[in-house]
Amino acid sequence: MKKLIFTLCIGFLTAATFTSCKNDPKKEQQETTEKNTAKDVAVTISSSLQFSGPEIMEVFQGYLQIEKSLEKDDKEATSSYAQKMASELKPTYPVAASIADKIGQVANIEEQRMAFSELSSEIESILKENIKGGILYKQYCPMAFDGKGAYWIATVKEVNNPYMGKSMPHCGKNVGIIE
Repeated sequence: MKKLIFTLCIGFLTAATFTSCKNDPKKEQQETTEKNTAKDVAVTISSSLQFSGPEIMEVFQGYLQIEKSLEKDDKEATSSYAQKMASELKPTYPVAASIADKIGQVANIEEQRMAFSELSSEIESILKENIKGGILYKQYCPMAFDGKGAYWIATVKEVNNPYMGKSMPHCGKNVGIIE
């Protein structure tokens, strides 16, 4: 009798373990939704942020879409936004356009992040010359690229790191303001 009860208990525990480890359909649905929404990165920019012309706002929105895609470790969306940005930048900012094009063409996300560091430097110059109102934050991650560090421009003080992505999303600090 004790063996029977013991065997039933073991069977019950085994069944419970397999049931609890199986994929939760709601969780799978959330993950799918999260992956799908990463393709359509919405960026919110404060109404107080103003530039010398609407084309600069469009350039900055493109930059933010690339940044957000990198935060989500989404290399496909990053490529798509970078290619779009490159075409918008070509006539006026050929150096930035070339870097954006590189982001769109490289094969892996680490190379995209390296090129994004270059793009951030170019975009910072463009924004400094053209900002007419509002505040942007220059942020820095000391751990990017094996401790070499890298900068980016953000619209909020909260750090959302495009270089470390999901592994360390809040690694970094504010090091300057563009106004």
